[in-house]
Amino acid sequence: MPLDLNYLPGIEKKTGKTTKDFVAAAVEKRLTDPDLKPGVHMAWLKEEYGLGHGHALFMAHLIKASFGTNG
Repeated sequence: MPLDLNYLPGIEKKTGKTTKDFVAAAVEKRLTDPDLKPGVHMAWLKEEYGLGHGHALFMAHLIKASFGTNG
């Protein structure tokens, strides 16, 4: 299922961060294990960046995809 990229502008506006920024932050936090469930990323994104459920889920999938998984 392709990701709906319409979420990106809202996430960037809310956080001031781009997808590359989120991926770099995930690397810094050592959240790059391809076996991590999206919920781990989602909890971090909600807590650290104040994302809602839908935006956190979307970004969690983008982060996982950037590490070469479709999870």
